[in-house]
Amino acid sequence: MLRKNQIAFKLNGIILIPVIFIIALGVVSFLKSSGELKKSYEESGMASLTMLESYFDMGFESVSSMANQIITNESIKKYYSGNYQEEPAKELEEYKTIQNIVGSNAVNSSVVEDIFLFGNYGKGISTRGALSDNLYDSFQASEEGKAFISAKARFLWSGYHKYFDELVKIDGKHYGTSLSYYLYSTSNKKIGLVVIDVKEDFFRNAMKNTSFGEGTIVGYLTKDGKEIINGKVKEDFRFSDTKMYADSFMAKGTGTAVKKQEMSGESRYVEYGGEKYLYLSLPMQKGNMMLFAMIPEKDITGSSREQLLLTVFFVIAASFIALLVGSRVAAGIGRAIKRTNEVLIKTAQGNLTVHLNMKRKDEFSQLAVGINTMIQGVKVLISQVLGGSGEVSQIAFEISGNAELLITSAGKIEKTVEELEAGAESQAEDTRVCFNKMEELSGQIELVKEKTDTITKLTSEAKLISGKGTEIVNDLSKKASDTQEITERIIGDIGKLEEKSLAVSKIIGTMNEIAEQTGLLSLNASIEAARAGEEGKGFAVVADEIRKLAAKSKEAADQISGIIAEMAGQTRNTVITAKAAQDTLHNQRLALDGTVDVFYGVSQNVENLAVNMSDIIASFEIIRHSKEEALRAVEGIASAARQTAEEAEELGATAAGQLLYAQDLKQTALRLTGTVRELEESAGVFVVEDKDAAEQLHEGV
Repeated sequence: MLRKNQIAFKLNGIILIPVIFIIALGVVSFLKSSGELKKSYEESGMASLTMLESYFDMGFESVSSMANQIITNESIKKYYSGNYQEEPAKELEEYKTIQNIVGSNAVNSSVVEDIFLFGNYGKGISTRGALSDNLYDSFQASEEGKAFISAKARFLWSGYHKYFDELVKIDGKHYGTSLSYYLYSTSNKKIGLVVIDVKEDFFRNAMKNTSFGEGTIVGYLTKDGKEIINGKVKEDFRFSDTKMYADSFMAKGTGTAVKKQEMSGESRYVEYGGEKYLYLSLPMQKGNMMLFAMIPEKDITGSSREQLLLTVFFVIAASFIALLVGSRVAAGIGRAIKRTNEVLIKTAQGNLTVHLNMKRKDEFSQLAVGINTMIQGVKVLISQVLGGSGEVSQIAFEISGNAELLITSAGKIEKTVEELEAGAESQAEDTRVCFNKMEELSGQIELVKEKTDTITKLTSEAKLISGKGTEIVNDLSKKASDTQEITERIIGDIGKLEEKSLAVSKIIGTMNEIAEQTGLLSLNASIEAARAGEEGKGFAVVADEIRKLAAKSKEAADQISGIIAEMAGQTRNTVITAKAAQDTLHNQRLALDGTVDVFYGVSQNVENLAVNMSDIIASFEIIRHSKEEALRAVEGIASAARQTAEEAEELGATAAGQLLYAQDLKQTALRLTGTVRELEESAGVFVVEDKDAAEQLHEGV
């Protein structure tokens, strides 16, 4: 038994299938885009952190360069070495000069906050004011001084210098990190220290301007525990108290000796404050510190989550609309099927006056037209049956009379058949003798035909071999022509290579001239440096290096010139060889063209032979067809004779049977009359005329 509303369930099921695939597509797209976004953020975040590191490195480099300028300044080295002890006025003048040097360096730099300069002799200088005497000895006795001495390095980066903070009454919040550099005397002994503080704003502004995304926490941590953090964090937040720091290379004690695998940084997801973050870290050897960034995962996958929500919303809306439309369509189809079924049931019960009226404009409307046409056809058929039953009764009576006439004719036909059988047997014997003679002639014709076919086959094979030979030689000629063209291009390219070699030789000559001029200039610079005495030693070293560089440049240019000369010789030999190959290929092509003409002549002769053999074969075909036609004619006569005898025999049997059939036909006519009466009674059940009004069933959609 069919379940009610089965069509509606099926339609809704069909509609939901693509909806399910759309949901799956949305989920897969979310997962894929989320993964790609995470990967992209990891790469871009690490790139931004690397850019920040590069920016800090440039700042540190400028600070290091400034420190080197200060400690190598002759006035500073002489002053703190006590060279002006006997000249107080000169010493005071140099002290002021050093103050100006320190002050101008601090003012002209956007990175430097403060500079401290002091030694074991003389007065200390700082951008915060004058320093006490003998500061160097007290610094060495402090914890910071001891740590610097134990490091056994010329310089040291640190996050704090509490000794100087207490000395000049500052809280240590204005600088981000500090560089301490030993000051050496003219005899290369440690006589003092220069300390340069890097501005905290240098770090904060760089972290603010680096694009990590909204909600990101960025910061750096020095080895001695100083932190500068940019982002929304709690007031008491310290990165060094987190598990992230505990797992870092700095906490594990690697310090500046960072492992090779850690130099590229670290990237992983961590939990902090109930949220998930992408944690990135990068070590900095130059500043003895590490950079880190924490990017919220929700910011990374935010766009993909919005895409998922939009997909879910549109899928739900589309599913609701699809189910609503599907239900309405299914209901309409159900009503149409119900009305159609009612009409068919009444038609089966014998009521042919019903009419199915559809107001739809789809296939159900065409079905209604078909059903109405079928009912009308059955109605016409029943009417014709009822109207033609009388005529059938009359025909049955006439058939009974004709059956009597057939019985009389059957006797006459039986006599005629006996005469036909005797003539047919005589004709069949004569035809057999003629057929045997034609078979002998056919054997001779086929023997000649086989010999001719063999000659034709050999001719065809010779023609194919000649054609293949012509194709092969033509192909060889074409390839020889292509090879000749390639050789010509090679010759042209070698000529261009020779021109380029000449151009390179000219450039080498120019390089030699420049090297000679550079050597002369370095000689002049050495002479001038010698005249300058102690002040010109540095220039003398540079001039000597320039002279050596010029000599090496000239030597390299001479080697290149020799290589170019060898290349030119090889190029000329290659051109001669290529031209010889070109002439050989030309002669080969002429020989191949002659071979093609020979093959063509052979092919023409074989083709003429094939045409003549084809004419012979065509003649044999005509003879064979004529023979076959004669055989078929004789065979046809024999067959006709046999068939005539057989048909005569059959005709006799038929005549005998016809007599019996005529008698049966008479009985059948009587039974037909009784059957027509029964048909009239059965057809009377159907209603084919309206009694009151035609019953109509309407269906509106």
